[in-house]
Amino acid sequence: DEVSIDSDSSSPSVTCEQQSSIGQRIKNGESVVAIRDIVSRDECSYIIESCTETFQRAGPTEFENQGLIRLPTISAAERANKVALIPCANPVSNDVDALLQTILLRVATYIDVELPSISR
Repeated sequence: DEVSIDSDSSSPSVTCEQQSSIGQRIKNGESVVAIRDIVSRDECSYIIESCTETFQRAGPTEFENQGLIRLPTISAAERANKVALIPCANPVSNDVDALLQTILLRVATYIDVELPSISR
């Protein structure tokens, strides 16, 4: 589903009648795309449960009182530690990392096939 971002309206419109391609509208900040049913409920539940367990196993950290914590992928945690020495929460598990990569590949494949103006 494409959602048009109308800065003059309090609620976004769901229809887009512009002349430009969906890819151009996204690039211009005029639209976003919601890809439905690309991730199953079981996959979402697994990711949430696994990330919660990862964070709880880490015990008290410097991030404890900072509200929501983003758990990085394994490669993001490695980059943060090597390149920028950025404090980073423990990364997601190997299984979750692999699942996230699989989901990202599904999204990229969907875009290539169904929304080619985005992939150009």
